[in-house]
Amino acid sequence: YLNLNNGISNAFTDDLKTTFYFESNTESFQKALLIFSKMLLEPLITDSQIQNEINNIEIEFYKNVENDSWREHQLIKNIANSKHPYNWFGI
Repeated sequence: YLNLNNGISNAFTDDLKTTFYFESNTESFQKALLIFSKMLLEPLITDSQIQNEINNIEIEFYKNVENDSWREHQLIKNIANSKHPYNWFGI
């Protein structure tokens, strides 16, 4: 629906939250919002889609392993309070 209405969707996860977003043309916005909200409330995800997401995470991880800014970020997280969620591993 978004492709047919000059739209896009994506998501990203930072240290505290995952953000989902989409864009569409003005005329299709209300229907796109309804579809998008249903996707979050009633996800239809298959085992192959889950595996695809796992693969995407691994690709992103290996892409960033040698990146000094990512390594520095993880080092700072590692020295944070071990009982705080910020200490958790992330990429």
